Amino acid sequence: MIQLTRLEGFYWVGRAGGFSAAARAMPYPITQPAVYQQVRKLEIELELKLFERVGRGDMRLTPPGRKLYDFVRPFFEGLPGVVRAIQSDEYGGTIRISAANKFIVELLPDWIATLREDRPDIRIELTEAVHPDTSVLDDSQTDLIVDHFPEGVPDGYGSQLVGMTYGCFVIPAQIAARLDLSKDLQVLNDIPFIGYKTELIHYSLQASALKRFGLTPHHAAQVERADAILALVKAGLGFSMIGAMSPDGPDEESIFSFRPPDGAIDFPVHAVWRESGPAHPLVKVMLDYIDYEP
Repeated sequence: MIQLTRLEGFYWVGRAGGFSAAARAMPYPITQPAVYQQVRKLEIELELKLFERVGRGDMRLTPPGRKLYDFVRPFFEGLPGVVRAIQSDEYGGTIRISAANKFIVELLPDWIATLREDRPDIRIELTEAVHPDTSVLDDSQTDLIVDHFPEGVPDGYGSQLVGMTYGCFVIPAQIAARLDLSKDLQVLNDIPFIGYKTELIHYSLQASALKRFGLTPHHAAQVERADAILALVKAGLGFSMIGAMSPDGPDEESIFSFRPPDGAIDFPVHAVWRESGPAHPLVKVMLDYIDYEP
């Protein structure tokens, strides 16, 4: 019978890439020689070499090691979430959610408030994400992601549609009054464009939409947040394209919202969780409280 402690040491070496790094990363104090002994005894027991040295202190999984690592990884990464859910009598558990700023502001508050009315025993830890990144699920840094995935939700993850962002043009009302956007969007080329910073995924979505409509306006500003875009548009400094949780666009004075009738720049919002390994018991509870029908 393989001892669990040996598998644990093996897992952390595979994850950290070395014995010293594994000793530092493990959730309790342990020395590098002790980690080495765990792995060495496992190799002797299995009569297999699980790692090969590729540099000073760096270890790489052998093919048999990789197969074993892929098997034990979901258990060790899913275990903390299960422990959090069962170890306290004070509350039902903790679930960690990672979401883009827009969904933290416009989607999650009502969802969480409804949940808390029925389940005050559930604690929610919310983190703002810069871009959708499933690695935080793989590393057990979070339990649920709420975001738009431009390339679609990757294989190997569970997902549920929880909303839509309705892409729309936002234009200063005094400028929009002189335009007939239903006939020709090219008139927008004469107006400065307020965009996101180029390193943000939101910028890529804007650039793709501009290209789709054949627009090449001068970029007057590049910012990080939608509220900054709306403030600049409201001040009459240019137009932009943003995603709104309502098909009518943002409810802002002095701003005219125009949504293309074909829904060409509407994007789905998904709740995404890891399917491999032990399931976090509160993910399904959270999903049951989503009030959204496509």
